[in-house]
Amino acid sequence: AKCKTFSILEKLCGRVRLDKAIDLVKRTRDFSEKVAILKAFKRMSIYRADEWLFVFCDLSAYRSEAASQIMSVGVDFVAIGSKLNSESKVHVRLSKRFVEELGINAGRDLVLALTRKFGGTGGGHKNLATITLNESLDQVFKFLLKFLKKSLKEKLGLDLIKME
Repeated sequence: AKCKTFSILEKLCGRVRLDKAIDLVKRTRDFSEKVAILKAFKRMSIYRADEWLFVFCDLSAYRSEAASQIMSVGVDFVAIGSKLNSESKVHVRLSKRFVEELGINAGRDLVLALTRKFGGTGGGHKNLATITLNESLDQVFKFLLKFLKKSLKEKLGLDLIKME
């Protein structure tokens, strides 16, 4: 937001009830989206390195929305993907802390590493990437785990372990 945005908001605060304004911009999730997000929480594999949390999940629909909900509970890295024909589609989200402390940019570093390894296309920005790859989802997740293990060990001296 720009500074001008905040001055406009300040003027609106005196004229509009904020709870009513927030209701105008909220969206209601349809049933299938709610179910997909709940399935993501049920299917996820959780890893940790000290107080850091990492989640991997196979989900065919609403990957971005599910990743956003998982991030909202304080997870540092989320990779949600699905296999479609001979391709895998993966949505990755990184916390601000992940980007700052590990120096990894999702739209640059992860997209580049994955597309070099498996072929495909992708894009995003520092906290988010969406990638379509020419490989099984299982192999993509194994590569990301190896990438994370190496980065955590080199930069923070931490080991990545799967939680049961």
